[in-house]
Amino acid sequence: MTSNIVFTKGSTVVTLFTNSVDESYTKILAVITPPVGSANYASGPKDNKLVDLLRVTHRFEIDGYIVATEGSYGSGDTSSTVAGKRTDLIAIFQGGGTFTMSYSGTDYTVNTEKLSVKELPEDSDTVTKFELKMSLIVGENI
Repeated sequence: MTSNIVFTKGSTVVTLFTNSVDESYTKILAVITPPVGSANYASGPKDNKLVDLLRVTHRFEIDGYIVATEGSYGSGDTSSTVAGKRTDLIAIFQGGGTFTMSYSGTDYTVNTEKLSVKELPEDSDTVTKFELKMSLIVGENI
C-alpha cells in the first residue's frame, strides 16, 4: 500500500505516492581531543570530550512516483496530467527556497537537496508514470 505526500509552494500543489520513506536524524557533535602528557601514558588512553551543538539534521529520503490520478488522491494538484505534475515538481525544486511537505498528518518546512525523475512509459507514445527519488531536509531559510 502506498501513502501520499503533498508538496505545496505558493499555489503549486503536487501529490507524490510513496514506495518508501526513510526518515533520519543526524546530530552534530564536536569532538575535542585533549592532549595527554607523557607522564599519563602508563594509565592508558583517555576518552575524547564531546560537545553537543544542539543541532539536528532531519532528512527524508523518498522513493515514489507521480501519476495523472490515483483514486481521490491528487485531485487537489495544480496539474491534472502526469507531465504537468512533473513540470510542477521540477519548478518547485528549481525555484529554490523552502516549501511545505505534508506527510502522515504533519506539515514540514523542507528544501530539496536532490531530485531524480525517471520516465516510465506504458508504450512508446504514452508516459503514464514518473518514478522519483528525493532527498529533503527539514528547516527554515535564513
